[in-house]
Amino acid sequence: MNIADPIRRHARTIPHAPACIRHDRVVSYAQFDRTIDAVARRALDLGLAAGDHVGVCYPDHPGSGAYYRFLVTALALARIGIAVKSTEGGEEGLVACFSPDAGRQGGPSRWITVDDAWFDGPDPSHAAPQVESHAGGTAICRIFSTSGTTGTAKCVAVSHDLMFRRIRDDRQLGPYPVTPIVIVHVGPWAGVGFRHALRALWTGGALVPARLPAQIFRAIARHRVNCMLVAPATLSALVEAAPDDRTSLSSLKSIEVTGSSLPRPLFEEARRRLCPSILSSYGSTEAGNVAWSRVSDLEGRPDAVGYVVPGQEVEAVDDDDRPLPAGTVGILRIRGATCADGYFRDEEASARTFRGGWFYPGDLGSVSADGLLTIAGRVSEVINIGGSKFSPRVVEEALLTVSGIVDAGAFGLPDALGIPSVCAAIVTRGTLATGALEAVCRGLDYAAPRSIVRLAQIPRNENGKILRAELARLAGTQGQHIRTASR
Repeated sequence: MNIADPIRRHARTIPHAPACIRHDRVVSYAQFDRTIDAVARRALDLGLAAGDHVGVCYPDHPGSGAYYRFLVTALALARIGIAVKSTEGGEEGLVACFSPDAGRQGGPSRWITVDDAWFDGPDPSHAAPQVESHAGGTAICRIFSTSGTTGTAKCVAVSHDLMFRRIRDDRQLGPYPVTPIVIVHVGPWAGVGFRHALRALWTGGALVPARLPAQIFRAIARHRVNCMLVAPATLSALVEAAPDDRTSLSSLKSIEVTGSSLPRPLFEEARRRLCPSILSSYGSTEAGNVAWSRVSDLEGRPDAVGYVVPGQEVEAVDDDDRPLPAGTVGILRIRGATCADGYFRDEEASARTFRGGWFYPGDLGSVSADGLLTIAGRVSEVINIGGSKFSPRVVEEALLTVSGIVDAGAFGLPDALGIPSVCAAIVTRGTLATGALEAVCRGLDYAAPRSIVRLAQIPRNENGKILRAELARLAGTQGQHIRTASR
């Protein structure tokens, strides 16, 4: 099957039902499907063909409509058998790049200027015949970049069949309401955002591409949004901007948080100010969804991200790939029907990360006897101070308990002699409790940050994961020093 087929089916069976609500304008399934067809027809008229790999460069500026346009373009090209990759410029292997900027060019790709007329939707009274749907199946529908938290993003090619398996498994976890009205804030550029947008559309629900907190709260109140998918950084911004009266948010049935761990204080505030039902999910571009749970079921289980989902197998192993006893922290590996089998056109990286039928995500963690997955940090981010090894999250979670600190990021940094030390950056709001900060640092002992700086924000990718190389750079160039301790 083709990933655009369920939308065409809804266009026939529930043509007037809302597929997308953008800027308070309701786009029905019939209109949405016709727009997908119109974009697909333009691509064919430009000489693009099944099997091509195409870049889409729609910067996510406020008010640009990039979310909706990217989603339509990706579905239109998938309908005719063309794989889409979100890109910032022309790349090797991309036959063309779509961009709203007529002045964009560069790289080996052909640049195609996309204007508003592409997405207006054809007049139904003059509708052209439907574009024939490509068989899909094992053909690539999307090429996703990985999170790039290590500084080197890789690519994962996802076929139509693999996308169907991922969404099928997602549906077994937390069923949507009968009529889902969904905000997927993690945009369709990313694997998890695209998958959840498709899930909402395949269910016959309405997708609301609101981006800024004020837009999100307005959409919830006006359109009775009942589900959201957000990263922790977005959830924090929503908690901060939440209305005092929760009446306007009463339609919300659940908020799923993905991309990185959810600090306990943030969970408590989100449950109090936004929605009682907060869900946690853990996954990756390479493996799809791996673990899922209601956060309230994880109380008293530090670092837990959810229970391993049916169909996935997760193990913690030692440095020699020997499985460790249940509950023991080790190097995680994953296998299952929703896992990719390698990186796109990167044999070297594939050989490092996909071994013996397993995918090694680079995370440290454990799996309990009852299947609860905990994440202790990234293998590559472990800080070693005098032989004592720990994850930056130990520092971050301690700093977030200090009044006035709303976000934190820690990293290891060698000094001029090559001796590693712990550094941290914080984002503050209101009055910083300096006494409490000193007490927390004393309690961290050898893990206490030698240097703490204040930043306007912690750099994160779209999934909410800290970009630690960028964090170290910003801390050194833009940080306001809060604390410097001697060895």
